[in-house]
Amino acid sequence: MKVQVGKIRIHFLVIFMLMLVFMIGAIFTLLFLFEVSHLKILFGVFAILLLIVLAFYWMDSKSFHNNLGRIRRTFYTVYLIFMAIGVITSKVDLQNWKLLTEITALVVFVDLSVFLCPNILKIWSAEFKYEDEVREALADSKQMILKSAKKVENFSRVIQETAAYFENKPIPQTIEEYESQLSDYLQLYSSTFGMAISFFMFNSPISEDDKLNKIQSQVSKISIRHATNFSTVEEEEAKMIMSFSNGETIILKEEKLISIPYYGNFYGMIVTLEARDVAVDGIDASHISNLLYIFDWYMGDLEEVDE
Repeated sequence: MKVQVGKIRIHFLVIFMLMLVFMIGAIFTLLFLFEVSHLKILFGVFAILLLIVLAFYWMDSKSFHNNLGRIRRTFYTVYLIFMAIGVITSKVDLQNWKLLTEITALVVFVDLSVFLCPNILKIWSAEFKYEDEVREALADSKQMILKSAKKVENFSRVIQETAAYFENKPIPQTIEEYESQLSDYLQLYSSTFGMAISFFMFNSPISEDDKLNKIQSQVSKISIRHATNFSTVEEEEAKMIMSFSNGETIILKEEKLISIPYYGNFYGMIVTLEARDVAVDGIDASHISNLLYIFDWYMGDLEEVDE
């Protein structure tokens, strides 16, 4: 790996070796030229390192947590390097096991209290809850991206098959026939993910008041169908009805139930998309909404051809 320094690209190992030589040189200078004790240098370096880590945490806590494993390894590596230098230069007496134990315990305490506080799962087996949470979050993100890609792929497949699907399709004459054919078409998408689609249809409203009244009637049916208690506060219910009237998709249950209003050339409706095997989200709502437009457009086109 190379690092950009101005206009020059330098290999990371070169920079690492220069930093290592500089650090060792500084340590030996302090030890022998200025006769600073080994422990004072150790605690001084730790103090600087902790201040850098603290600044990093406040500037970008997300990156701090994502790189926590590397920070901890750096912390322990610096400690081991200092102890090795102390042994080589005879500044650390291996026979003084009490001092070594106290210093090591202090280093471990700093690790647990600063880097891992307070989410410790198992101290002695070095299993830490936070690192597990980070790994799980990354795994969940990867899985979510994969599922989203598969949903887009499935939607593209339905679009490609649409023209052939509507060949020789009869024109629905009643609201029941329209709903039946619409259900069959949307199942090209929903059946792949085991989603359940319900239709709450009504004749096209003749006025805004008529539209609001019909939506209110369908909201009551949705509440019964999905065993969902909507807000009993009149203002909240009116807000929901107005959102449906404006064509806004509403999430009724996070990742479980989404409602999609649609007002077409033939009928108005609220379509609910319920999760069974796979969670439903805004991507599914967008795809279903687009398919509702496509179906209604094809029905209008077929009617014009028939005339």
